[in-house]
Amino acid sequence: MEAPKGWNLIDSSRTGELLLTWNEQGERATISVNVFVPPNAIPEERLSATFAVMIKGMYANQADFEMRSPVPEISGNVVIDWSSTVEVGNNKVKFQASSKLQRLNNKFVIFTFGAIAPKAPELKDYFFRIANGKIINADIAIP
Repeated sequence: MEAPKGWNLIDSSRTGELLLTWNEQGERATISVNVFVPPNAIPEERLSATFAVMIKGMYANQADFEMRSPVPEISGNVVIDWSSTVEVGNNKVKFQASSKLQRLNNKFVIFTFGAIAPKAPELKDYFFRIANGKIINADIAIP
């Protein structure tokens, strides 16, 4: 995946899950990729609801968490926009993010792109270019 130059990589992978996060040096924006094999087969008709539960489980502990309804794409991917409040220095600011679930063979790939409110509109097109140009090898090994 093409990661922005100069962004800091944090590898939080663990057994059964590949989790890579890139943070902008000023910590105003982030990109993360999470790859794992779900514990059970999830039928297509339950994918949106299941993804909503996953996003809530991952981010609902953040202050002022709000999530829009899942949006299924023609490609079979599911996108959820969400927001929260984060602290940057001594300031509380709005954080806006978009998470996309992609099924890749027996794996799930979750891409999350987010930025603090003043940066979010500026980075949105850039995030979409990365998401649309991403290539994840379906045979990727998960630790």
